[in-house]
Amino acid sequence: MVLIKKNVLSASIATVLLGSTGAFAANDRGFTSDTDWSEEQAGFNGHVGTTFEYETKSTDNYLGKTVKEYTKTHEIFQAYFSQPNWQFAAIYGLKSIDRRQEEKGYHENETSLQNYISLNKTFTIGNGFDFSLVYDLMYTDGNIDSPYVTGLHTVTVDNSFRPTLTYFNSDWNAGFYSNVEYLYSRNDKSSWGRTRRRRSKYTISAL
Repeated sequence: MVLIKKNVLSASIATVLLGSTGAFAANDRGFTSDTDWSEEQAGFNGHVGTTFEYETKSTDNYLGKTVKEYTKTHEIFQAYFSQPNWQFAAIYGLKSIDRRQEEKGYHENETSLQNYISLNKTFTIGNGFDFSLVYDLMYTDGNIDSPYVTGLHTVTVDNSFRPTLTYFNSDWNAGFYSNVEYLYSRNDKSSWGRTRRRRSKYTISAL
């Protein structure tokens, strides 16, 4: 059984780097835009600091012991770029992540830095259809401390590729959004070994 409680705190104080023709809102993976693609100018913008996320999670391991995990994420920097004439947008961000795991007789602390990039290229098909290609890359470099190791180096690389099809009918004021996602993840924990994970999923939702 897994119990997850997650709270997200986003501070409102930010340092704007450069003005842009529009704004983008990024989530953990990918982004959305409130900029009309028909705008004629490219835009660049960003902020430093002020975005925090705190997550708590409790799980039961294979021995039946309760494991508590606490994760604090601080987005240090984020910048985004859009070029409406190319129907192209990109985001780069840097996060610090502090993870603490506790169970009876054992604890584990991991501190890491995560670089992430999201690229989105849209193609207008016509008759209300748009097709997009989205690529996300997250590179996380950290160290683990526990009663058994000190400064164990870890590297995690997550690659996600998402072809996306969107349809909207202005007369009906309705449409749909669908994508197929392929995720490839590689985790290297030095002497603790390496793991690789592949996953694909299909999503469709109404607009």
